[in-house]
Amino acid sequence: MNLDHLGEPGRIMELWQAASIAQSLRAMEEIFDDDAIYEFPFTAAGFPSRIDGKKAIVAFLSATWSTGLIVYDRYETIAAYRAKDDPGVVIVEQDVYGTSSAAGDFILPNLIVAQIENGRIEKLRDYANLLAASQALGMRI
Repeated sequence: MNLDHLGEPGRIMELWQAASIAQSLRAMEEIFDDDAIYEFPFTAAGFPSRIDGKKAIVAFLSATWSTGLIVYDRYETIAAYRAKDDPGVVIVEQDVYGTSSAAGDFILPNLIVAQIENGRIEKLRDYANLLAASQALGMRI
């Protein structure tokens, strides 16, 4: 399922997915607002629950991707909606398929709630499945 039915916010989320697969810091710089917030409501010790500002978000992604531990191959959208009271807010349920040097192939189910204004992500809440994420990283929680 593509995200065309979500309009401009859907297009931005597709750019975010593509940038994640390509591990493109340049693309991430283009789609996040300068004052963006990236949150991980479900997290574990040693992992951030909130990252403030585009520069910090890009630095976090750079550090994560430079380990070479995880590579995303594709996203499979299960469901996607726009909020009724705020058309800039989208909710995307998706599975991320990838490979991990620690655990091999993996599927990471997650739910994204993103606020998008003026073609930029202002806030992204990434409700990743913590158990699946830790297994992909070769960790036990």
